[in-house]
Amino acid sequence: MERKRFSSLENALRLMNTFSVEKPEYNLNELAEKLSIAPSTVHRLLTTLRSDGFVVKDTLSKKYRLGISIRALESTIRKEMDLFHLSQDILEEIVLRTNLSASLAIIFQEAAFYLNAIEVDNPLFSKFCYIGKQSPFLSTSAGKVLLVSKNDTDIMTLIKDPSIVSKLRYELQTNGYIQSNDDHHIGITTIAVPIKNKQNETLAALEMIGTKTQIQNNVQTIKEASVKLSNKVNNQ
Repeated sequence: MERKRFSSLENALRLMNTFSVEKPEYNLNELAEKLSIAPSTVHRLLTTLRSDGFVVKDTLSKKYRLGISIRALESTIRKEMDLFHLSQDILEEIVLRTNLSASLAIIFQEAAFYLNAIEVDNPLFSKFCYIGKQSPFLSTSAGKVLLVSKNDTDIMTLIKDPSIVSKLRYELQTNGYIQSNDDHHIGITTIAVPIKNKQNETLAALEMIGTKTQIQNNVQTIKEASVKLSNKVNNQ
C-alpha cells in the first residue's frame, strides 16, 4: 500500500501535535521515526518552526520542545473554548463541596483528553487529571462515558471486545453515570457523567476522583453538576 503523502504544512502541524504533556521533548530522530518522514525533512521543519518561536532546542540535551509562540497560541485557543469557560465554576463548586479533584474530558485523537481540571492538595490523587492529559478510553470513567457515545462502527476499531461497551451503556443508562474502581492505582475510584447538547449528543464527560467511599458519598453532587453544565452549554 502506498504511504500517504503530506504537504509541508501538514507535516509541520503533525510535528507540533506530537509533543504532549506526557512526552514534552523529542530529538530529531525520534520525531522522524514518529512521523515516518526523513530526518532531513524534520530538520527543515524544525528550523522553520524555531525561527518563529514555535519550537525550541535544548542546548544540552539537543532535544526539541514547544516554544513560547505555541504556548501563547494554546492559551488564546483555550480561553476561547466555550466548554473550558463554562465548566470552570462547575468544577470549582464540585471541589468546594466534596474536596475531591474534578475534571472535564473530551474526545481527541481517539482518547480522552482532559480539557479542564482542578486538583485538590492530596498526594494520593495528584497528577491524575491535569489539563492536557490524554488517557485511553477504558482507563478512566470519563473515557468510558466518551467511548459509549461513539457509534458501533468506530467502537469496533478501538476495542477488541464490544461486549464491554454493552455493559458500560447499561451502567450509564441505569445509574446515570459510570464508575471505575482502582483506576491509576489500587484504591482510587473515578466516576463520570455525560455532558449533552440539545440533540442529546455527548460533548464531554465530567469526572470526579477519590476513594470508593468518597465517590459513593458524592454521587448526587456530580449528577447535579452534569445537569448544570449541560444547561449552561445549551443556553449559551
